[in-house]
Amino acid sequence: MGSAFGYRVSVLADRLQSMMIKLNITPDQHAWLADAVARGEFATEEEAAQAAFDLGVLQCQLEDGEETDEDIAHLRGLLDEARAQVARGEVVSLEEHNAKIDAFLQDLRTR
Repeated sequence: MGSAFGYRVSVLADRLQSMMIKLNITPDQHAWLADAVARGEFATEEEAAQAAFDLGVLQCQLEDGEETDEDIAHLRGLLDEARAQVARGEVVSLEEHNAKIDAFLQDLRTR
């Protein structure tokens, strides 16, 4: 079944590098994301998609049985801190981030 909706999400390739992928979702999944934003759980659908993707990756890792109790506690702590940062408004939109990077690169080019 084809997807009508897509989001770019960050994927940790290794501990030092991440990459962006396109996450295609179904209309039902899109409705869930939109509802989460409407409830105030996330500021944007993109933020909700990233969180859903991250939790899905975490769930897959847990199902593989590779994580220890210490790993799980650490990951839950990271998720809790991320949620707290969002609640405090300590977030930057993708557009704002890209604008800052573009300005930085332009500054480097003119030096």
